[in-house]
Amino acid sequence: MLYNAVKVQSLFRSGGLQKYFLVEVGVVENRVDLDPNQVVEEQLNAWHGVRKQLEEDIQVMEDTTKTDKTG
Repeated sequence: MLYNAVKVQSLFRSGGLQKYFLVEVGVVENRVDLDPNQVVEEQLNAWHGVRKQLEEDIQVMEDTTKTDKTG
């Protein structure tokens, strides 16, 4: 198979800031025996990773804007 179907979600709808990330479907059903605090910690860690990537992308856009204005 050349591709896999996945579920994605975006933080922004327009303005060139679309950043999609995979959504794991069915994860909650498999985590019945896990400690809720552990699940929350894992979700927060994943969110921090997405946030860091978005901040890096924004910095690149800002740097590009500065370069475009001076060049």
